[in-house]
Amino acid sequence: MATTEPGGLQFGYLKTHTAIAKISQAILNAVSILCVLIEDKTSEGDAFVACGFITLIITLLLIICNVANLPEKIILPWNYIDFGCCLFSIVFYMATATLILRYKDTNGYVIGGAFGFINIYMYGVNLLITYKKM
Repeated sequence: MATTEPGGLQFGYLKTHTAIAKISQAILNAVSILCVLIEDKTSEGDAFVACGFITLIITLLLIICNVANLPEKIILPWNYIDFGCCLFSIVFYMATATLILRYKDTNGYVIGGAFGFINIYMYGVNLLITYKKM
């Protein structure tokens, strides 16, 4: 049983491997989005930014749910939800990062795509951690 602090918040979650992976994913999402946003607007860049925002929101929601101790309060298959979100993020980041690296050769797109591929690795790490919990 995990210890909770007053108010039901579980800040000890932020010290776990899963939380560290999720926090690094959120930071990498934000950096990759900013790198692409500073360049010229293209449909490839818009797709990458949309993917980045969606995965950033999902990642932040999962962090907030775990800090608020919702997995112990609400009976849902949280490991399967996390696994599915990681798999979704890997697939869509792979498609959009490849797209912007293939069709655009500007610095912001190259750096954003590189951070996208680093983020794919981090989502893969989180996927393996979640798989071991299931």
